[in-house]
Amino acid sequence: MTTAQMVAARVGFGLASDKHYWVLRARSDGIDPLALSLQLKRAAGAQDTALVSAYGGDVAAAGGSW
Repeated sequence: MTTAQMVAARVGFGLASDKHYWVLRARSDGIDPLALSLQLKRAAGAQDTALVSAYGGDVAAAGGSW
């Protein structure tokens, strides 16, 4: 996404402009995307993780501190 698209998406999801967020997309040749998403959820622990989900053949995650 371009910076402008990210800003528009942030506004659309109601995310605050004065906070920091992270987004990642992961792929593993040896692990099913659903299993990888579960591993990432466990690894994130008690952070303010907003989303970890299979996305096509990959896993997408987003979060931050509100």
